[in-house]
Amino acid sequence: MRIYKQEIMKIRIVVLALLIAGALGSCRNDKKDALTALDIASGKIQNSIDSLNGVLASAAESLAKVVADPEAVRARLKQVCSGSLLTKEVAFITPGGNKQIIKLPSAMEYKGTGLNQESRMKEAMQSKQPVFSGLFKAPDGLPTVGDVYPVVSGSTVVGAIESVFTPHDLIHNVRITLVTAPNEIWVMDQDGTVIYQQDSGTVGKNVFQDDSFSKFNNFQTACRTIAGAESGEVNYSYYATGTTNPVDKTAYWKTLKMHDKSWKIIYTL
Repeated sequence: MRIYKQEIMKIRIVVLALLIAGALGSCRNDKKDALTALDIASGKIQNSIDSLNGVLASAAESLAKVVADPEAVRARLKQVCSGSLLTKEVAFITPGGNKQIIKLPSAMEYKGTGLNQESRMKEAMQSKQPVFSGLFKAPDGLPTVGDVYPVVSGSTVVGAIESVFTPHDLIHNVRITLVTAPNEIWVMDQDGTVIYQQDSGTVGKNVFQDDSFSKFNNFQTACRTIAGAESGEVNYSYYATGTTNPVDKTAYWKTLKMHDKSWKIIYTL
């Protein structure tokens, strides 16, 4: 009987060891899959933004030669719309505030162009460097950003060109090809503003300042870690996507660069 019990105990130990090994292997595979998806997602998003920057840089150079010709300016703006899949609307604004806007037929008017984003336009003109805007809301309710390039003739700034697009369109199309529930990808500005999240009610809110995040201290701490490093891994508790049930999450992130701004793309398990 004693020998029998010893054999049972050995079997239990072996089974437990196998279960632990399986769990550890699963965790390693989950992390590997997450990092692979994160690399692909960040690469696609960065490439799209870099492509837009290339179109705008070329347009700014050509606009500098034709700023006195409204029709030629209009033709250059149309080239931007056709040259970038991101662009919903493009505007040329002179230092005096005169504005030309070209938008896609399917796009609504983005009231932030050259208006709510005036400070970023001035910044681009003063610094002679491209800048990326923060979020502002379009009439369709979607948070929107502007990519702004100064237009320089010789050493004189003669205006700025801004391309407007919605981060949701870019990031959502990447996410749905790479992530299945309950895992998720979300994006945060380095200043803590949520750029993209499947729970759209959090988009535009700042995780460090908005009261809705204050009950999740370890989430805010994790976000400060994310904001302060190029990449890494953190753990935190927050609502499961689409629910009000807090769950533990493991997050991996990388940094996307847009001129003077940084976005953090985050994959959570």
